[in-house]
Amino acid sequence: MIYNKNISKNNKNILTFNSCDAIVKIRKGAGTAGHCRVRAQKPVCAASAAGKRGCKNMQKKTITERKDIWTKGTKLLLDVMFFAGVLVTVSLPWSVKLAGTMLPQLVEHYEETVIIYFVLGVSAEKLLWELRRIFATVLREDCFVQENVVSLRKMSNWSFFIALMSVVRSIVYMTIAMAVVVLVFAIAGLFSRVLSFVFEQAVAYKEENDFTV
Repeated sequence: MIYNKNISKNNKNILTFNSCDAIVKIRKGAGTAGHCRVRAQKPVCAASAAGKRGCKNMQKKTITERKDIWTKGTKLLLDVMFFAGVLVTVSLPWSVKLAGTMLPQLVEHYEETVIIYFVLGVSAEKLLWELRRIFATVLREDCFVQENVVSLRKMSNWSFFIALMSVVRSIVYMTIAMAVVVLVFAIAGLFSRVLSFVFEQAVAYKEENDFTV
């Protein structure tokens, strides 16, 4: 930085900084003449840059906190559904009898209903198990792996199997809800199958880039 050595110590100089263009101004007081300006070689707005970095860090922290909340909530929901499904599946012999007090058709076909719902419960648990395995790779931030492709294919197969068993269940006792279940799991099977193709392609691109590097 260049400065004027001839500035008298007796002069009342007022030093000001402009942080946006890094211009240093020295304004002389009354009784002195002239004007002195000192300019930095490379104008840098340090204060503004720090402020921008602070804002970006705060925004990044906020996004990370929101992501953590959704991640923890999703993991908790999957765990609750999985363990609640185990409890419901195991208690089917008693819960079907209890439901038979309100729906006599269930009691008329008690054995068939218990067996079909038990198979459906086990299938749903297998589907949730694969979904939890996929979500575990998301938590590790390494979701584009071949294991997820296999899990998605299994989820597709189990979804189609649940839809098929729901059709068999409809032969015993047909309801509108059961028809909706068939449609939902058929769509879920197709969605999982298409998603497995997408993941397989993404894994291939990822491995190719890793080998290239």
